[in-house]
Amino acid sequence: MDETKRIDPSMLDGKEPIAVGYKIFNYDWTGYGGYSYADESGNVEGSVHTVAGNLSKCGWGLHYCVNPVDCMRYRDLIHWNKFALVEAYDENIECPEDGKSVCRTMRIKKVLTFDEMVDACKKFKKDGYGISNGSSIN
Repeated sequence: MDETKRIDPSMLDGKEPIAVGYKIFNYDWTGYGGYSYADESGNVEGSVHTVAGNLSKCGWGLHYCVNPVDCMRYRDLIHWNKFALVEAYDENIECPEDGKSVCRTMRIKKVLTFDEMVDACKKFKKDGYGISNGSSIN
């Protein structure tokens, strides 16, 4: 059975992330399907989540975007949403045509404020990565 669950962060001790990216969550730290990344106290930073079952390109798994601007293809960049810098572990499938990737295990490395997420988008644009979906962030 495919499921998503929180695991002990020590399970990643000694492992290097496959990739680093960004993720926008709903205001209550849920994603599509209603899975909550927050613990019972509402904390997410440092938490680790994993999925069982077969990953599927742009389907089943934990999604994130390497380019923070691509996150806006899936969730709005609005103040009441939640934002994070994330790390991918164990298995990863890139979906470049959709501007996202899907991984087996994800650590929420750092919770970002709205302004930090905007700054990450500006930095990606400034560093020459461009804006893939026509968004304009000055």
